[in-house]
Amino acid sequence: MLDALRVLLVDDDAQMLRTLADVLELRGFTTATASTGKAAEEAARSLPEPPAIALVDLFLPDMDGIELVPRLRSVSPFTEVVILTGNASLESAVRAIRERGFDYLTKPVDPPVLIHTLERAGERWRRRRAEATLHRSEEQLRRLFYAIGDAVFIADREGRVHEGNPAALALTGYDLEELREKTLGALFRGATVRFGEEPAAITQASEGSIGEHYVLTKDGRTLRLEVRTAALSEDLFVHTARDLTERRRVEEQMHRAERMEVVGRLAGGLAHDFNNVLTAITGYTELLAADLPDNPEAQETLGEILQAANRAGRLTKELLAFSRRQIVQPRLLDVNAVIAGVEKMLRRLVRGNVEFEAEMASDLGTVRADKGQIEQVLVNLVVNASDAMPTGGRLLVFSGAVALDENDIRTLPFEMKPGEYVTISVQDTGIGMDEQTMGKIFDPFYTTKELGKGTGLGLSTVYGIVKQTGGYIHTESALGTGTRFTIFLPRYELQPDEIEGGEREYAPSPRGSETILVAEDDRTVRNFVRKALELHGYAVLEAASAAEALDVAERHEAPIHLLITDLLIPGVRRHGLADQMATHRPETPVILTTGHEREATDFGDLQGMAGILEKPFNIETLLREVRRVLDRKRA
Repeated sequence: MLDALRVLLVDDDAQMLRTLADVLELRGFTTATASTGKAAEEAARSLPEPPAIALVDLFLPDMDGIELVPRLRSVSPFTEVVILTGNASLESAVRAIRERGFDYLTKPVDPPVLIHTLERAGERWRRRRAEATLHRSEEQLRRLFYAIGDAVFIADREGRVHEGNPAALALTGYDLEELREKTLGALFRGATVRFGEEPAAITQASEGSIGEHYVLTKDGRTLRLEVRTAALSEDLFVHTARDLTERRRVEEQMHRAERMEVVGRLAGGLAHDFNNVLTAITGYTELLAADLPDNPEAQETLGEILQAANRAGRLTKELLAFSRRQIVQPRLLDVNAVIAGVEKMLRRLVRGNVEFEAEMASDLGTVRADKGQIEQVLVNLVVNASDAMPTGGRLLVFSGAVALDENDIRTLPFEMKPGEYVTISVQDTGIGMDEQTMGKIFDPFYTTKELGKGTGLGLSTVYGIVKQTGGYIHTESALGTGTRFTIFLPRYELQPDEIEGGEREYAPSPRGSETILVAEDDRTVRNFVRKALELHGYAVLEAASAAEALDVAERHEAPIHLLITDLLIPGVRRHGLADQMATHRPETPVILTTGHEREATDFGDLQGMAGILEKPFNIETLLREVRRVLDRKRA
């Protein structure tokens, strides 16, 4: 029995309508009635669902039944219409067939014949609706298959490709016929689901396997994909692939930047503490040497200690450069002039069997950077390039200019901002590096050189300097083909600053009578500075904190001619002691000492600031800076 098929009964004979309705409802049909063609059309539209079957009398008051057939079909194309008439004719039967009526019955109709006809009509209505639903579903899937942004591959159990959507063709670079000649095993590398495995493994894959794969494109590129696998049928599987190449690249850049930042903070903190230790070692060694002028053996030993301390000082400077906490003096520079200025020195640094060339482009503009730091970058890169060519080769240093827009930036394998840049490149024809080595070269203390031949700070220093200058560095290398480092520095149209030959030298005064307040929390550094100044005739007041320094200054009735204070003296914010001293004793100039970060490129807005001593410093540097500041004040 059919499940409550709805039948619309249309007849102007009320008794006939009641009889037909009773018969059909007894057999499980649901009925609705109408006495005219117009009423039948309105009933078909107003019903919760259009009728599955319409049993229509041929002769109606407002139209004949055959005219009603297309009107009912306009409400629902699936409604099957059976014509019922008491005056059958060949003409009317032909018309019913032309209008795609399901059947044509003559009154009086035998109830079993009527029921059988309606049951067949109901079966056809169900079949046509199911076919339409299936077709609609297939069309939706087809549109989805072609419109979806992810690459979709349909393959059999052996991985042979049967279909691929446009995104799959764009991803791989193959057309559909070429793709059908491939297997997913040949396209995907590192797949967690291997095609051709045992059926159990494929069954597991069909339940929603997700894995990262590599696909080899037609033009030779390797892309990183996330692939989801599901069963489409017993023998077919659908594999949806999303390109993760760019996302993973950005994630790796972020992880690397975070790692470098953490290491940089650690390096900067270590350098700060180590600089205090080196200041004390250098200072006390010089004091001891001054006490033993007639002891050659002691002088030789102390000289070795000073040389070792100086080497350690250079290492801490490299750590500070890497961590971007080195004190710098940025100026507008002509990169070509900087390269030309160190070219002779660079030539002396390379091996004798290495051909050195420098090529400089014209009209570069200027960059804002510390000249000494750019020179250090060039030295470090050239030394590394020379060491990479033990059997000789060619080393090229060249400059250039480039303007990058948003589209250019997207093609680069590293993150940077659009704009105009001056470039400095150092290229060699040496042994080159693999990808694993390239991922570590900027890490501090990482070196490929044999033990004792390198500190592992050269390239990390370059990285720190470039970042501190607001630039970017890009590395290109492959084993056996050499390496190129390219530095991008923001370009300016302004004229370069005039680089002076250096400040006027001041010979240390053999003695001095001024009063100097030394504020330093490190006891050994504070004692060294006090002794060095006292040995040269200065009167020294000491303080281990900002509060103590202010207390000493308040209690001391005589003039204080100079304040020497650590930049990060405990008890106040950064250079807070100097600010407060300028309020209480505005006539007292300030020398800041620092072995830590400098958060601004200058202290021009700091009242009373007259000089900076970068740790580690020796007695000569200390006395020269003190005398320079005091003499300038007196003048």
